[in-house]
Amino acid sequence: MITVSEVMTYLVENRAAGLPAASLAEVFDRLTWCLSDNGGEMLRVRKDWLECDDPVKIEVALGMSETFPYETREEMVAKFDRIADRWPRLTGRCDKIIRMWDQQF
Repeated sequence: MITVSEVMTYLVENRAAGLPAASLAEVFDRLTWCLSDNGGEMLRVRKDWLECDDPVKIEVALGMSETFPYETREEMVAKFDRIADRWPRLTGRCDKIIRMWDQQF
């Protein structure tokens, strides 16, 4: 049986040339609510991607917006600081997610 992680990885690796990460993130957001586990496995993959060394996977994971990727603001800030230090071009997206958290809580 193919896993959710394998499907997500396949879609990232075989996306159309020039497809923005946000477009694929939107597909994953929609699929979250179509799965019997309410996207639990997809959200685990998202967390894994936020800690991986692939900037494309990280950008897609940051683009997913149906839920916050971490349980606490502190954990999110710590993980996002690591991402922003390594890939400065992703700082804006990290900051936006933290601002959204602050507005909601």
